[in-house]
Amino acid sequence: MFGRRTGFVAAAAAALFSGSVLAQIPDAFSAGFDPKSTELKVTFGTNDLKDGDTLTPSEAATLPKFALGGSSGISPKTKYIVLMIDPDSPSRDDAVAPQVLHYLKTDFAVSEFTNLASTAPPSLKYVGPDASSGTGPHRYIFLLYLQPDDFPAKGIPDESNRAGFNVSSWREVNNLKRAVAGIHFVATPPAGGAAQSSAVETKTGVPLPPASTYTSNGAVYTQTPPCTTALGTTKSAQSVPIQTTSYAGTSKPQPPPTYTSAPPAQTSVPVAPKTHTVTVGGTNILKYNPETVIANPGDVVFFDFLERNHTVTQSTFDDPCVPNPSGVKSGFRPNPQNIPGKEIFNFTVPDEKPKWFYCAQGTHCKSGMVFAINPGAKFPEFVAKAKGGANATATASGTGTAVPTGTIPLPTGNTSSPSGSAAPIFQGAGSRVTFSATALAGAFLAAWLLV
Repeated sequence: MFGRRTGFVAAAAAALFSGSVLAQIPDAFSAGFDPKSTELKVTFGTNDLKDGDTLTPSEAATLPKFALGGSSGISPKTKYIVLMIDPDSPSRDDAVAPQVLHYLKTDFAVSEFTNLASTAPPSLKYVGPDASSGTGPHRYIFLLYLQPDDFPAKGIPDESNRAGFNVSSWREVNNLKRAVAGIHFVATPPAGGAAQSSAVETKTGVPLPPASTYTSNGAVYTQTPPCTTALGTTKSAQSVPIQTTSYAGTSKPQPPPTYTSAPPAQTSVPVAPKTHTVTVGGTNILKYNPETVIANPGDVVFFDFLERNHTVTQSTFDDPCVPNPSGVKSGFRPNPQNIPGKEIFNFTVPDEKPKWFYCAQGTHCKSGMVFAINPGAKFPEFVAKAKGGANATATASGTGTAVPTGTIPLPTGNTSSPSGSAAPIFQGAGSRVTFSATALAGAFLAAWLLV
């Protein structure tokens, strides 16, 4: 078995993290599992994977085989989606979002006995632990989803954006239910990881050999070595030019260019998109953490909602607690169990301009629960404006609700609040009971008529 054949480092890691978060699939992914009805089996080579096994990267380098467990309610008409994610890149803080997507393929069905097979091309080809970044042991989780009829997969990242994947948001975009089964293994990726897999999955299942590069006359070529196809024929080596220029093969240094006018403007190298994770709320916490991020266009901000029920609602600098009619709104995202990764909302940064946000729950905004992207030096002023109380409290749908005049203040002094200040009557929403003068007059009139 895998655990018996792993090296000293892997065995030590398994012992160190036994019984820890590495030994189980996070609740955010396993909430829909029902082992009595559906079970996912994974086999690397000839070795059946047991949930929580520790493997070396080489043992998990190639795409495994999939099958349903014997207890599964098997139907040849049912189709499935299989994917594999790494929630621990680059660290193992159990911050389950976002994840690295290592594999995604649709149209799996029972082909023989309980084996699963798919003739569809992979939506994202398989890469093993070698492609992960970061240090220490990582969890690699296979998830099985029921695939609806006429399913057009949406929200599939490209090869360059595997690390920005969020399975919860992807499931919502595709209107999928939670994963019905899953299994995972633990492996320690090499330091730094690899950019991509050295093998490509083909329709025949025969991996293509790795390509090499060389330079000729200032041009860089990639060469695919001869290989044997599934039919037994041999394909000759092919060289394809890459659209770039290199002087690595020249013996003389190239002279600097001369210009009759001003030299051309230098173009900046595109910056790879980054992912910024922001925690929203928490146990007795009315804050975004962090409260600001500096982001480039194309970066993605993932909001992870914790206790109890919060929003991410875009506003403006001048009116922090009033929704921007053209801004984004997450809606209310309740998470009373405080499970990380359960409620996720992501926002792709369109430009470098400042973006202002707040929580539309009750008086959270006026308590200072605000957030900003690229605020510069204006964030303290933005917080002060939010706490100033001049703006209306807004709902998550974007309709403002002004606090009525004639508010009856809560009593102060000897209260049950440890700080000596009055606690909100409705703890879940952090709100206060208010009555308008008209409502009070109507109540007194009704009481007088009944006397």
